[in-house]
Amino acid sequence: MTKRHSESEKRAIIRQLKLGTSIEDICNEQMISPQTIQRWNLEFDPDRRRKLHNELTSLNKKYAVLKELLIEKELELEKLRSALAEKCSADTY
Repeated sequence: MTKRHSESEKRAIIRQLKLGTSIEDICNEQMISPQTIQRWNLEFDPDRRRKLHNELTSLNKKYAVLKELLIEKELELEKLRSALAEKCSADTY
């Protein structure tokens, strides 16, 4: 049977973790898994959440820049292929 923890209980458990109580001790005491504690830690730790959000934003910006560079390179390649095709067809006559 699983027990539902209220938000205040979750915050208290995360506070225990921040104060140095080991995850193993908390898991045994509360009868919850380490994964649950890690999930709650992410959910209720604004600093960690903010850091992950900033990392995601940064990665999305880098992705957009790389995508634009790829599009530019593909256009350059297409121009070069067209020029080469024209030159090859002109050389055959």
